[in-house]
Amino acid sequence: MNDGIPDELEIAKQQMVLCKLQDRLLEKIEIRLHAMKKIARYASEHELTLVERTQQNKELEEHQSIIKGLEQEYEELLKQWRNDLPLQ
Repeated sequence: MNDGIPDELEIAKQQMVLCKLQDRLLEKIEIRLHAMKKIARYASEHELTLVERTQQNKELEEHQSIIKGLEQEYEELLKQWRNDLPLQ
């Protein structure tokens, strides 16, 4: 009758790990998005030189690239979970 309890406990533990990992990844993405918003707001409120615009575009592209990597990491995490692989 209690045979399923250890399995359920293990599933709950894995779900907890998944949630914590998801939370960390989403927090990192949120930090990058806020940084991008700050750059965009500054650009909209000031007249930037070509050098400044170039620098800000470079920073935005860097943030976008990092966000894309974090999104891929997130997708891999979900794939792992769907395939019942242990999360790390």
